Amino acid sequence: NPLASVTTYIIEVVDLPNIAEAGSTAPVADGLFEEFSGLMQWPHLDLGAIGREKQLIGFDLITDAPAGVEVSIGYDQTDLTARTTPYAIDADTLPGQLVPIPVSGPSFDLQLTFAPQQIWEWQAANLYLQDWRLTS
Repeated sequence: NPLASVTTYIIEVVDLPNIAEAGSTAPVADGLFEEFSGLMQWPHLDLGAIGREKQLIGFDLITDAPAGVEVSIGYDQTDLTARTTPYAIDADTLPGQLVPIPVSGPSFDLQLTFAPQQIWEWQAANLYLQDWRLTS
């Protein structure tokens, strides 16, 4: 079983105010509005031994976003632009299998981008990884 020794990390925030309840527009001037995307990002997630190479196997998200969400994984904490191409997924990935996205690195950066013109909410993210230490 390839997932037998996988470590799961759960990212969860309790009582986070939903900043998207007003929709995804911001007043510019005199009744004009400009669209904007919702962005959530967690840079420098060590998820185990600091500085040790790890293999991200995949993830699950629990969000409410009718227009979906794009996910991108950063893999080099010295360069925040070093990341996977954004991957559009359904908002809730828990039913079924995890979303596979194999990436290696000493730390990871989870970035979620919600499309404009939707009311969205994020609840949790599960990251599944293999720590390459001999004792893991």
